[in-house]
Amino acid sequence: WKPKFGWQEFFVPSPFRERKLCDGIRDSNIEPICGRPLGLKSDTQTCLLYIAYDYFGILVVGSNGGTTIRLAISAEGVLFKFTNGLDIDTSTRM
Repeated sequence: WKPKFGWQEFFVPSPFRERKLCDGIRDSNIEPICGRPLGLKSDTQTCLLYIAYDYFGILVVGSNGGTTIRLAISAEGVLFKFTNGLDIDTSTRM
């Protein structure tokens, strides 16, 4: 939130995300295409923002925002089904 400008986009989950299709839509059938961030966790030491995205897995973005980097879509060979939260281990940064 920037008082002078209002809400501003900080990150996008993919460079291929289409604003016309995804922004302002409340149709749950489009969620697998557009996604929805369900969990956020910031690492205060690295200034990285980790995002649990419902259909896209675990993503990360730097302090300047922009396009995210996908970190994981599975664990031990099992695909994430509906990622909705995360935590950061302070000793391993993972």
